Amino acid sequence: MGILDGKVAIVTGASRGIGAEIARRFGREGAAVAVAARTTEAGTSPLPGTIGETVEQIRAAGGTAAAIRGGSDAALSPVTGSRSAGGPAGRR
Repeated sequence: MGILDGKVAIVTGASRGIGAEIARRFGREGAAVAVAARTTEAGTSPLPGTIGETVEQIRAAGGTAAAIRGGSDAALSPVTGSRSAGGPAGRR
């Protein structure tokens, strides 16, 4: 049992660095983690890491996670091929 069992955590900037580590830690502690960041595909950023990789790492460790694509220029949306509703908070 972890200290976050039954909780949901939304972690932004979770494709790499401290954001990815926080997401992995929350997953180890039992939270269902929404991994949010802009980088969804390897090679689209000069830096390594994607939200898919972070989700895979959480799941490989026995946790629950989902990838959410988002950034300062778009509303957060699940990575399913669907488009965002518009700008911040879905406004056009």
